[in-house]
Amino acid sequence: MHKEIITACMPIDGIPARVTVLYEQGQPVECYAEQKEAVSDLGWIYQGKIESIQPGISAAFVRISADRQVYLPLTGRWQDLKAGDELPVQIIQEAQKTKLPKATPEWDIAGNYLVLSSVDGGVSFSRRLSGEQKASLQTLAGNWKKDPYHILFRTRAADASEEELKQEYAQLCQTADSIRQKAATRTCYTVLYHSPVLQERLIRRCRAGDLSRFMTDDPELAAVLVDTCRETGTVCIKYEDTQLPLYRLRNLSALLDRLTQKTVPLSSGGSLVIEQTEAFAVIDVNTGRYTGKRDAAETRMKLNREAAEEAARQIRLRQLSGTILIDFINPENTQEETELMNLLQERFCFDPVYTKTVDFTRLHICEITRKKTHRSLAEQIRLLRTSACDANG
Repeated sequence: MHKEIITACMPIDGIPARVTVLYEQGQPVECYAEQKEAVSDLGWIYQGKIESIQPGISAAFVRISADRQVYLPLTGRWQDLKAGDELPVQIIQEAQKTKLPKATPEWDIAGNYLVLSSVDGGVSFSRRLSGEQKASLQTLAGNWKKDPYHILFRTRAADASEEELKQEYAQLCQTADSIRQKAATRTCYTVLYHSPVLQERLIRRCRAGDLSRFMTDDPELAAVLVDTCRETGTVCIKYEDTQLPLYRLRNLSALLDRLTQKTVPLSSGGSLVIEQTEAFAVIDVNTGRYTGKRDAAETRMKLNREAAEEAARQIRLRQLSGTILIDFINPENTQEETELMNLLQERFCFDPVYTKTVDFTRLHICEITRKKTHRSLAEQIRLLRTSACDANG
C-alpha cells in the first residue's frame, strides 16, 4: 500500500502550528495538529511519586513533576503500592478534556519490528500476523530471547530476517536496562526515557516498503528524522519553496476545515452528523436528498453501508475515541445489523488503534469502543487556541 507523511508548518487561527497527515493511496487517513514548539510526552517514562491512593476506584495519583500529576490504575501486583512510593511510570494516554494523563507502571519501548515490555517474560504477536507467521517467529525468538522482558512481534516483523530481529532485540534490551538503572539511582521527577516524536512513531509504524516518502518544511524536524528515514528506507524530502508553502500545496487548510465540521456529506446525497460530548461521540446518519431507485429497504441499506465506511474513516481521521455511537437509518432486523457491524470491523482492521464494534442496543444504536491514546483532532485544535489565549493574557 502506497503511503506518505506530510508535516507542514501553518497558522491555525493565526497560531503557529505544525500539521501532520498520513496518506494512504493518496487519501488522508490520520491528521494531527500541534503547537509548533510543543512536545508531546506520550510514551515518556518518568520517575514518579505516589501522592495518594484511591481504593474506591483502584487508582493512584502520581506526581511526575512539580506541577503535573497523572492518573495510574492499580491492578495485579501494583495494588500494594502506597502513598510516598517512587516508581517509573509511562504516559500511555494524553490528557482528555478535564481528565489527567493516564500512566502505567508496566512500560514498554517500541522498535521497527518488536515492542519490548517491562512485564516479565513471554512472547505475544500482532493480531494481523497469521498463525503460520506467529509459529515461525516464536521459533526464532526461542534462539535468542532471554528474560526478564516480554516481547511483542509487530506486523512488519514477518518481513524481517532473524538477524534484524535479533539485533533490534539487543538494542531494545540495552535501552530497557538503562531505564531500570536510572530508575534505581535518579531522583524523583526525572525523565527516564524520551519517546520518539509523533512523526518518527508514524514512520516506524508503517510496514517496510509501504511508506514512500516523508515531506516537511520544518528544517529542524527534517534533521531529527533523517536517520530514521534512512533506517526505514523512506525518502526524506525537505520542502523549501517560499513562494508556495507546503500547507497550501497540499491544501491542508481545507482538510482541517472539513475535519472540524459537524456534517460530512456522502456521495449518495446523505450525510453524517458528528457530535463530540464529554462522555462519548455520536454519529447520526441522515438520508438527505437520497431516495434510491427501487424501494425503501434498498435505499436504507445502501446508504447505511456507505455511512458505515465513511464513519470508520472519520473516526480514524478525527481520532475519536472511547465510546462511539452510530445511529444508522432504522436497521429492521439482526441480519442487517450484523452486516453493518461486520463492515465496520473490516474497516477498523486498517486502524492501528484498537477499535471494536460491540453490539446494537435495544434502540438499534451501534456501539463502538476505540482505545484512547491521542486527544481528538478537535481537542488538539482547541488546545492550540487556548494556549494562544493564555500566552496573550
